[in-house]
Amino acid sequence: MGRKAAAPYADYARHGARCRNAPRRSPRLKSPPARYFTEELESRVQLSAHIVGSATVYSTIQAAVDAAAPFSVITVDAGTYSELVTVGKGLTLRGAQAGMDARTNARQAGTSESIVNGSSGGSGQSSAFYVTGNDVTIDGFTVQGNTSPTAYGAGIVIAPGKSGTHVLNNIIQNNVSGMFLANASATDAAVRGQSSASFCRTS
Repeated sequence: MGRKAAAPYADYARHGARCRNAPRRSPRLKSPPARYFTEELESRVQLSAHIVGSATVYSTIQAAVDAAAPFSVITVDAGTYSELVTVGKGLTLRGAQAGMDARTNARQAGTSESIVNGSSGGSGQSSAFYVTGNDVTIDGFTVQGNTSPTAYGAGIVIAPGKSGTHVLNNIIQNNVSGMFLANASATDAAVRGQSSASFCRTS
């Protein structure tokens, strides 16, 4: 006698039971939505000097001085410039407070100033301005921080035998000496509207 055939739905029943007893997969969790944050960046001011009539922006006063033609006007933004500026030709340098008397209360507050404090070296902080040419005007700066007696010993130094230099409306403070002056002209005053602690005259 032949083997009895299985019930028609036996296989389905076995498979169904196996499916019902199989471990269930955990439901897939959705990732939380991405969150973005904004952080306020530190405010920074780009220091720069400009030659009047030119669109070029210079990151240092010396770079503008070197690029300028004789008798050009250079304007300097407010900020602190740690450099020794050597001026060997007739130029007008205007700080942020050009034309404003350094003895006024507004200037003594010390805001919105173009501050030049020299460059750092082995003997200390150098002069801020060293004038080696005729007909140079320095107007509306704060000059401070010179500590070196050898490089060149004062906040502003005018080389001997020069004439036509005008030092106007500058605050000159906290230097070994305020200025070393030289003026080969008996009629053209070199210093006006200053606030300074000390001056020295050179021949």
